[in-house]
Amino acid sequence: MQTFPGGPCLTSSPGTSIGKTNVTFQVKGVDRDERPGQQNLDQVQIEVWNAATGAQIYADWLPGGRRAELDEEEKLLAERLDAVRAEREELVVAMHAQLDAERLSAQAATVQVGGRGVLLVPHREAGAGEEVLPPDYQRLMKIVRNAGGPIRVKDVGVELGLEVEVKGRLEPLRGKLSKLAGRGWLRKLPDGRFQIAP
Repeated sequence: MQTFPGGPCLTSSPGTSIGKTNVTFQVKGVDRDERPGQQNLDQVQIEVWNAATGAQIYADWLPGGRRAELDEEEKLLAERLDAVRAEREELVVAMHAQLDAERLSAQAATVQVGGRGVLLVPHREAGAGEEVLPPDYQRLMKIVRNAGGPIRVKDVGVELGLEVEVKGRLEPLRGKLSKLAGRGWLRKLPDGRFQIAP
């Protein structure tokens, strides 16, 4: 152990004399247990006496550096865990919203005409114009066409005035665009963007 000022602390007489001033202690503790996994020193005791009177003027246990590091690491891990849990809850909500949207989209994909199911979004056929699509799908086709090239789902959402930053809000729109791609009206690119099918 050292003090600043004063230098190395001496435990034998006459000890280290330091005048009246602020003193900084620097302590390095070593666990004498040489067995692996048993070197568990986590605090050091500091005691100070008045050289003239012999009275003890300071005595305290100080936590070891490794223990302080572990405490800080534990705190950071707890904060990270809270953040992960919050993100997971948001993801669950978004997934439920997507499943609900897909369920509703599937229910609305057909109508009954004469007791038979007819697709609201028909497959694209030669000579068929976009007027055969429902109005909301016609609007999507117009937005994609006006983009002049591949367009992201988020950008289509902006054109529609959707709250694109809200998790799960774009999933119903993504489902509609994917449906148009599946029926031959749009082409879905590997990066998730859409463009008018050739």
